[in-house]
Amino acid sequence: PKADPAVAPKADIYANAPKETYAVADAVAGSVETVYLPIRFAFGSDQIDGDGRREAETLASFLRSNNVYRLTVVGHTDEIGSEASNLDLSLRRAQTVKRFLEQKGVQAYIAVAGKGESEPPVLVDYTIYSDEERRKIARRVELVLHE
Repeated sequence: PKADPAVAPKADIYANAPKETYAVADAVAGSVETVYLPIRFAFGSDQIDGDGRREAETLASFLRSNNVYRLTVVGHTDEIGSEASNLDLSLRRAQTVKRFLEQKGVQAYIAVAGKGESEPPVLVDYTIYSDEERRKIARRVELVLHE
């Protein structure tokens, strides 16, 4: 399939940057293991919301065009509810994203994991978010790429 230009990697993104900048940026990019995805879920739901659907489409296009062969989708929840139900919900969220990616033609091996409420998002400043905003951010999935 033809690569989506909106998500295709740029051939020479450092064309005007000093060589040192290029090396630092590549080192940082190479060290990133987990990426928060802007795919969100409503409270208590394992269904991707409208904005999240568009983000999942973009992710699928990126994964197809960059020939990613192995990844893990990790689901998370906010802290409301029992630990057991949150663990189950987080796993279902990861499975939903996996199914979505497979339906969109991603050929990679996709593992899933659920963390429940055990790994809340790391926010720079918790005081700028309301409790509901913070919980909405916590209802997320993360992508872990493997070599």
